[in-house]
Amino acid sequence: MMVAARSFQVPKYLDASTLAEFRGISRDHVRLMTLDSVTGKHFHHYFNQLDSSLREGDLLVLNNSRTLPPVLKGKKGKASD
Repeated sequence: MMVAARSFQVPKYLDASTLAEFRGISRDHVRLMTLDSVTGKHFHHYFNQLDSSLREGDLLVLNNSRTLPPVLKGKKGKASD
């Protein structure tokens, strides 16, 4: 089932710029937003409550890649024409 992309802004106070463990939160207690693809409603849970959001037939994709650093280093310069 295709779900249309939605644009949203993350408020600064919710931006996870440091790892949960460095903020004193265990990895399974991080916040989780879920979207009901039928109604379009969104819900806020914690990752350890993921099982309450899953229904029979849902597909769960796991990603074990590392989180990229939240900072992009660069140099400010003149734009070339």
